[in-house]
Amino acid sequence: MRFVLKVVDNLGATKVMCIQALKWKGARLGDTIVASVKEAHPNGKVKEGKVVYGVVVLAAMRN
Repeated sequence: MRFVLKVVDNLGATKVMCIQALKWKGARLGDTIVASVKEAHPNGKVKEGKVVYGVVVLAAMRN
């Protein structure tokens, strides 16, 4: 996996790196992923380096 994603949440994380998709062949819309927080707001609830779960809600394809 190892791709960096932008995050929109209320916990304070801004960028996460995907560690693993919880399905066999990658993540699509609505799938759950396991990710590591790479950037976070200083006053947020999560800190850099914490492992979190997330749901994919927006995806874009390259042409």
